[in-house]
Amino acid sequence: MSGLDNMKKRMLFEGGGLSTSDGRNVNGKLLSFNSALWNSYQAEWITFDNDETKQKHRCLINPDKLKEDYDQKEISIKFEDGLKEGQTFCWTRTNTHWIVYLQRYEEEAYFRAQIRRCDYQLFDKYWIYLRGPVETALIWRQKHQIEMNELNYSIMFYIEKNEETLEKLSRLNIIKFDGHNWRVAATDKYSQPGLIEVYLEEYFDNEMEDNMVIPEIIEPDTTKPYIDGPQFVKPYDENVSFSIVGKSGGAFVVNSSKVKIVDSSETSCVVNIMTGKSGTFTITYFKDGEDDVTMDVTIKSL
Repeated sequence: MSGLDNMKKRMLFEGGGLSTSDGRNVNGKLLSFNSALWNSYQAEWITFDNDETKQKHRCLINPDKLKEDYDQKEISIKFEDGLKEGQTFCWTRTNTHWIVYLQRYEEEAYFRAQIRRCDYQLFDKYWIYLRGPVETALIWRQKHQIEMNELNYSIMFYIEKNEETLEKLSRLNIIKFDGHNWRVAATDKYSQPGLIEVYLEEYFDNEMEDNMVIPEIIEPDTTKPYIDGPQFVKPYDENVSFSIVGKSGGAFVVNSSKVKIVDSSETSCVVNIMTGKSGTFTITYFKDGEDDVTMDVTIKSL
């Protein structure tokens, strides 16, 4: 076999059948990557945190930066494994959790991105990378000869972006972390796909409020007639709709002056909340000769 034939075979093995040199380069790099997955010192097993089956995936984890504020590394994994920005995974050998951010889009052969170690969980389910407070001094104020210090701690973290985290981490929401209240000061849900960058500011703890029992939504018995509508409303809400299911020919009434029925028919009604205070009221659907159908509604505080 001639040297030219050997060169052709080598070229085909390395992607010579591809139409461009770029395609051959990508294929050649992919071949090297596949070899490294089983022979490199940086080869590791990981499992995705959102995967209930805990399927293991082979990847490369290379060192990048290690600082007091963060442990940052670089992951390389096949595109078909499905890893993406904002996703978290468990590095099996070290039993540590990591969040993916800043994908390197110039890499065509496989998925490559930076990752940061997650040492904390939020809402008992989301692993987050967190940078603790950087403030080093207290801010003191004096009024009427009384000295007080302002709450000035702040923390920042990365978390997966989805409907739940977007709702719970809206600006000015109060969340509980490490046994204390924190207020969402700012969020960046635009800069990096798949994750939210959240800034929290220290907020007042209120033990009485924390110990309050939050009413639960009561699911109606759908085998019997029931009233369909919101079980929680806000002060001064308008045009809140309720309807009767499984019954007709009756009418709606409410038992409180905090609420006014502004429109009504045999099967539905619309009410306005007339108060700015929290409380409860009962809406009743009655029909002569039949049992009443009732529903308790809570007016939440502002």
